[in-house]
Order: sequence, then C-alpha cells, then structure tokens
Amino acid sequence: MPLSYFRLLANHNQRMNNDIYDAASRLAEKQLPHNNNKTFTSIISTLNHILVSDTIWLKRFSQHPAKLSSLEYVQSLDNPSAPDVVLYEDFYELSRIRRLIDAMIIQFVQELSDNLVASPMTYKTVRGEKNTKLFGHLLLHFFNTQTYYRGRASALFSEVGINIAVSDLLMDIPTLDR
Repeated sequence: MPLSYFRLLANHNQRMNNDIYDAASRLAEKQLPHNNNKTFTSIISTLNHILVSDTIWLKRFSQHPAKLSSLEYVQSLDNPSAPDVVLYEDFYELSRIRRLIDAMIIQFVQELSDNLVASPMTYKTVRGEKNTKLFGHLLLHFFNTQTYYRGRASALFSEVGINIAVSDLLMDIPTLDR
C-alpha cells in the first residue's frame, strides 16, 4: 500500500476528530454524558474510547525496532487499564490531548517508509497474547477502528440533535488535474 494512503487517512482522521470535537463543544455539559444503554454509553465515553484505542496502538507502534521519533511522547503515557476506561472526564482536557495526538499521528505517518510498512511487528494484546502481523496491516486496523467509533459517536450526536460535518473520506482525497 502506498505511503500516501496512510497520509490521507491521518489527515482524514484529524479533520474528522476536529469536526466531532467542535460539535461536542457546542453541547451542554449535561449532554456529553448522555446515557443511551449502548456499549459506550455517552459521547464523552465514546470519544475517550477512541483515544484509549489510539494510545494502545501508538504505544505498540512506538515499540517497533524502527524507533520512530514522532512516537516518543506516547511512550510517556500510561497504558490504559481497559478499552472502556475514561481517561478524561473533563471534555476540554480530552479535546486538548486529542488534538495533540492527532498532530503526532500526522508526524508519525510522515516518518513511515515502504520497508517499515512491509515489515512484521510483534505486539501483545490487552490480554497478553503475542501476535506478529505486518505493520501496514496494523496501521489499516488503527485507522479503521477510529472510523468505526467516530461513526458510533456520530450516531450519539444525532440522538441529541447535532449532525456532524460530511465524514466521507472522499472529501480528503485530492482532485487530480486532467
């Protein structure tokens, strides 16, 4: 897979997170913990889950023998104790960290090389199981997970009457001159 795909996905990720957090900032504080009996029961817990998942994967990527300098910050973060842990109850702190992580992801994909993307990566699951998979395939999973949970967050926003901006990846694909 060309490196430009990962750059496209990182830019899309940043744009969509900006749109979602901008929408969340328009909600009253009481609407963020909106309980609806779903797996991630509120907007804030769903946004936290995306950050938890990103943190888990970025920490794994930071352990790759390539030692990418863009991931040094993530090494200082605590390992989330569970996928559904709420890292930040305060929306504004969550938003600040989200923007910082998104900027780091942009730098991270700039450091990628064809050799790195095609290399194997061994990691442990949250249950401690050891796996080895292609780094590029794990990156696809990383971005796909973000997209899935942003979709869930978008549904929660719809329930409180807020529509998120156009989320299509197509919006981020450059138009070619003819």
